[in-house]
Amino acid sequence: MAYARNILIVADGLDYKESYIIPEETEKTIIINDDWIEPAQAKESWFTLYPNPANNYLAVEYKLNILFSNPIFIIRNIKGQSITGFEAQGNKGIKIIDLQNWDAGTYIVSLKSNGGIIQSEKFTKY
Repeated sequence: MAYARNILIVADGLDYKESYIIPEETEKTIIINDDWIEPAQAKESWFTLYPNPANNYLAVEYKLNILFSNPIFIIRNIKGQSITGFEAQGNKGIKIIDLQNWDAGTYIVSLKSNGGIIQSEKFTKY
């Protein structure tokens, strides 16, 4: 439809103005302040996974906040079944996980501390 309208505008010199639909101010209207922070900027990254996709091993490199209490990493398959987990040794480190006997698929690594999940990342085993 837009293509045909554009042809008419160019070929016939059609003067066309797009109408605007302005929502009424109701409870569903969201006002965003100028100082709004995008979610991608607000998200802290406490660990990275590599290589991704992985085959023989996965490295979990972490640098954690000192306020995290008993931080643990849990790895689940895409169905949510827990496969393995480990406790962070200190606030900074790298844990190598052997994937040779794992099935191919998508897995989720979650960092859990202070009674909740702090961060989750996906990786693929091929």
